[in-house]
Amino acid sequence: MRWAPSGIIRLTALVVAMFLGAGLIVGCSKVSDQSPDSENMVDSGSWYSREQWPHDGNQVETEHFVVYSDAASPEARHTVAEIGEELLTELVAQFGIVEDEMFRYPPGQDKIHIYAFKNRYPQAWGARAYYGGLIIWSLDHQKRDTDLDNYVSVAKHELVHVVESLLKGRDVAKVAVAIRVNMWFSEGFAEAVAGGTSGGVIRDQAYLDRLTATYGPLSPIAFRTDGQVMDLYSEEELGSAYMEYHYPMYQLAVEYLMDADGLGKSPQDVARIFTDLAEGTNFSTAFENRMGISLTDYEEQFFDLMDGYLPEGEGGTTKPLMPIGVGLVVVMVCSLTAWRLLIRRRDSVA
Repeated sequence: MRWAPSGIIRLTALVVAMFLGAGLIVGCSKVSDQSPDSENMVDSGSWYSREQWPHDGNQVETEHFVVYSDAASPEARHTVAEIGEELLTELVAQFGIVEDEMFRYPPGQDKIHIYAFKNRYPQAWGARAYYGGLIIWSLDHQKRDTDLDNYVSVAKHELVHVVESLLKGRDVAKVAVAIRVNMWFSEGFAEAVAGGTSGGVIRDQAYLDRLTATYGPLSPIAFRTDGQVMDLYSEEELGSAYMEYHYPMYQLAVEYLMDADGLGKSPQDVARIFTDLAEGTNFSTAFENRMGISLTDYEEQFFDLMDGYLPEGEGGTTKPLMPIGVGLVVVMVCSLTAWRLLIRRRDSVA
């Protein structure tokens, strides 16, 4: 979702977490589709049907990535490519992926595309994934810090979504909603791999009880798309609900599946759900086959299962149980209205 994982950044602007599988870009300034000042911008790119952002033609290419930009420095482009290569190597090993056999790129594409924007959104930042690529701010973005830990956390969450899309081998926009990967599962998996959300990682029953007392006992398994979440809240409530309740709950739901004290599944089992979908299986069937529980049963039993899974605790949070990454999900917006309008038009890979 969303826009992506990062460290906690305290600003006077409203901080909203979501990780909407792909995400959105929002900020205080008006969003513009006009290209940066240049006579040599190229109107093309795998992202172009989603965001009509020209690039300057000076792309950097590595073994698995091609990095495009509007104005990022050569050094910044090389750095993001190197980060991508390191993260992809980690994820491929962790998920048990055989790239030549399991990755299905979009037609005419054989590498992951990254658009690292520098000048397009001078007052905003964020990242989003799509089928075969991702958009993320450049490390020399004039309004963003260059904290590599923060940047890597963002990139890792989004790259999990990209890997998901390559394993499924399809654009979510061309798939019926009824058979898509549920939002909670896609975002929860990316959150678990990246390490957590800004709302706090749920590590005990007291903390879970505190959340349900505020937001109600909403089983995360019930949420198939982000639109269902949006219909529950006013614009004023929506941001905090995503940040404080939904993404921590999505992460908890997936971590239970993969924890030895839960169902004991693995990232490899999750990856096989995505490859099952590539072979034509629908999500509910693939989920039940690989996880050993149906979506219906998991939704109905969720809180009872968590009651036996989580220690009693005192309502606090701790570091993630799963040693599979670090990171936080934070999305900064200056206008909830702009955010809500933009999210309605996003096409996540979930």
